[in-house]
Amino acid sequence: STSTVAAFQASLECLGITSCWTPLTSVGAWTSCAARTFLQPQLQKAQPFDRILQTENTKLKDWVVFYSSQLTLISLARDNTGQGRFEQKVVPSITFPSDHVLVKAVLSFE
Repeated sequence: STSTVAAFQASLECLGITSCWTPLTSVGAWTSCAARTFLQPQLQKAQPFDRILQTENTKLKDWVVFYSSQLTLISLARDNTGQGRFEQKVVPSITFPSDHVLVKAVLSFE
C-alpha cells in the first residue's frame, strides 16, 4: 500500500539512505504482480483478466537503496519485456517469466 511505501521510505531516510523510488515516482509504480491468469499455475491466485493489474494485485517490492551521501540517482527504468522497456501488462508472461519486473538504476558517485 502507499502508506507502507511511505513508511519504508521514511525508515530509509532516518538512516541516511535513499532509494531509486521517490515519493513522486513511487505513486502508481509497481514491480511485482501477485495475480495469475487462469492458464497459469497457482490457480488460487487466478483473477479475471480485467482485474489482474488492479492495485491490490500489484506492489512496489523491488528497490535499489544507497547512501545519499555517496551516490546520486541519474536515471531509473523498469523492464517487464526483456527488451529494456516497461509495459502495463501481466507478468509473468510467455516472454517474461518472472512475476517481478527488472529495476535499472543508474547511479553516480558524489
